[in-house]
Amino acid sequence: MNYHLDTTFLIAWYRKDARTLSLRDEIIAGLHSVSINPLVETEYFAARRVTREREMLFDSIAEIAETVPLSSDVCRLAARWLSRLDIKQRRAHFNDALIAAAATVAGATLVSSDRRIARVFPIAVLQY
Repeated sequence: MNYHLDTTFLIAWYRKDARTLSLRDEIIAGLHSVSINPLVETEYFAARRVTREREMLFDSIAEIAETVPLSSDVCRLAARWLSRLDIKQRRAHFNDALIAAAATVAGATLVSSDRRIARVFPIAVLQY
């Protein structure tokens, strides 16, 4: 399976959330291809405290993941989705739109705990 990892999944992985253990083990075993994007990295490292363990986990994931750039295609797709929302919703879902658009451009299912994403954007989401 081709998965695009949302920030929520990386944070849950770091926290050793039991809901992520099975998929995490499958990813480590190479059963799935995974991708991330620079916005996921930005959100992940925007934590108040970034430990060496947190850095090492991200670096390990980045080694096995493809990085999907925030290309013009990704940005324009996110903009089309955001244009349908009111101003308050645009602000609330700006980052989500870019992450979801990156998943779509990569042809991947987004892995996220955020239940709103699938309701707001027309993408495949694997919720945990």
